[in-house]
Amino acid sequence: MKQSRGEKLFHVANIIVLGVVALICLYPFLYTLSLSLSSAREASRDGLHLYPAELSLTSYLVVP
Repeated sequence: MKQSRGEKLFHVANIIVLGVVALICLYPFLYTLSLSLSSAREASRDGLHLYPAELSLTSYLVVP
């Protein structure tokens, strides 16, 4: 079935909006995972933490 130009535009807009919403929802989980895998010194520094600069599993060893 042929889609009209408006329908195509609607689908593209939906994909963009849902993609942004997905990124907004995923960021807190990635941030928490990154901090949990970072050393205490690295986790306490200011700034953006999207991936651990110094990999450390100490926080997982401390939790019983």
